[in-house]
Amino acid sequence: MPPRTESFGTLCRLLAIASDCSVVAVDYRLAPEHVFPAAADDACRAVEWLSKQQVPVGLAGDSAGANLVAVAAQAHRAAGLRCQVLIYPMIDATCDSPSFAEYADGFGPAAIDMRRGWSEYLPAGTN
Repeated sequence: MPPRTESFGTLCRLLAIASDCSVVAVDYRLAPEHVFPAAADDACRAVEWLSKQQVPVGLAGDSAGANLVAVAAQAHRAAGLRCQVLIYPMIDATCDSPSFAEYADGFGPAAIDMRRGWSEYLPAGTN
């Protein structure tokens, strides 16, 4: 199986062409093999590196990657980030919002997938 960054290669190239910006795909460590905060640390290190390149920086991610974008954007508010794009983000570990229940199935990752993602991402015993 190729690295995840390769699976998004075409999309990254299209985004780079459409925006006339550089696009960097970050291959972060995955749970459950690497527990929190490994993936968040990887995302933050990528933003730290990007902020030193003296280029405009925007962040985007989907699902768990969107969670990492939100974490990195909050951690680096002073870095002058231009934007963040969160595509079906994992941002509510309680999984109990009205929209979570309303869109539990048929709209991208199902509720069961999000719950599993949170259980793999957060340390055991975290609520």
